[in-house]
Amino acid sequence: MIHSSIAGYRAFQEGWRNNRMVPEHLRRDLPVDPAPALQVRDLRVKAAFAMAPGIIKAFGMNETGLRRMAIPAYITVGAADTQTPPGPNAAFAARHIPRP
Repeated sequence: MIHSSIAGYRAFQEGWRNNRMVPEHLRRDLPVDPAPALQVRDLRVKAAFAMAPGIIKAFGMNETGLRRMAIPAYITVGAADTQTPPGPNAAFAARHIPRP
């Protein structure tokens, strides 16, 4: 995953850390550090598959970061999906990934 918005991904992590629906012991031990997600390129991985991707922007992924994806991606989603609506999620990613 490539994140061009360090602040966006950090905000995503802090949102989970501050979410009282998440058990307290998990929130306490959850590291808030976007650095490990910034450089995850593994040359063995030749393509990506995403099934009903959700909350793309909340993870800190934006147009600039998605354009940097170096491998092709297959994205599948249900047109009537109410949990991960296609427009702001799968369709957004497909518009900006170079080889969706």
